[in-house]
Amino acid sequence: MTDEARSGSPLIVICPCCQGRLTVDPDSGVVLDAEDAGSAPRDIDDALGAVQQAGSRRDQEFLRAFRNEQQRGRTLEQKFRMAREKAGEDPTRRNDPLDPE
Repeated sequence: MTDEARSGSPLIVICPCCQGRLTVDPDSGVVLDAEDAGSAPRDIDDALGAVQQAGSRRDQEFLRAFRNEQQRGRTLEQKFRMAREKAGEDPTRRNDPLDPE
């Protein structure tokens, strides 16, 4: 690399595959900025469709998380009930672990 290229001005690199753009510091090699070329909606109908799909995905993810949380609550309740029954069945177990008896 020539001294002129290393003058401190950032390098802009364009990806030949996706047309993404990277801004790179020539001295350190650190990526300063990355811009995704992305595919912008061509018209309002495409944009509306993208927003509706995002909303649908968000709703599905929320329902999945909600069901997982409900199942988690049931599982914890069942484990607690089993531990309580097990503690009640053990005759050698003291009620108060701090009681010196």
